[in-house]
Amino acid sequence: MQRTSIFHGTKGFKAYSREQTHIVQQIVSEHNGSDFVFAEDPEAKKELWKIRKEALWACFAMEPNFEAMISDVCVPLSCLAELISRSKVQLDASELVCTVIAHAGDGNFHTVILFDPNNEEHRREAERLNHFMVHTALSMEGMDYPGIL
Repeated sequence: MQRTSIFHGTKGFKAYSREQTHIVQQIVSEHNGSDFVFAEDPEAKKELWKIRKEALWACFAMEPNFEAMISDVCVPLSCLAELISRSKVQLDASELVCTVIAHAGDGNFHTVILFDPNNEEHRREAERLNHFMVHTALSMEGMDYPGIL
């Protein structure tokens, strides 16, 4: 079963970090989130971020024989929520397995679109989704990395 995960980090004095963490916990609770995990210990933090860093491999575990088309788009922070929302409509409507991985602090997000390399329709659909996100980002004064469409 796929579930949405949010990894949130704060920097600053302990009191500030705890206050920000409490606010995030409240927001998660208001939206029926569960399994809130908080780490102050450096090793525990490292383990949480390791999970985030291994997201691509978790995607491949869902479809081991598939290939991935990975998007990398960036928009001004004021446009990020709209770009992700519009992209999610397209991604969720697709028959392909699609994952969003965002860096909300810098306006950047990635998608991992898994497709069967032996299925030309899958490849075209992955390309369509990627082009949709890139063109939408560009229309919001954003960009794609490495700057190639």
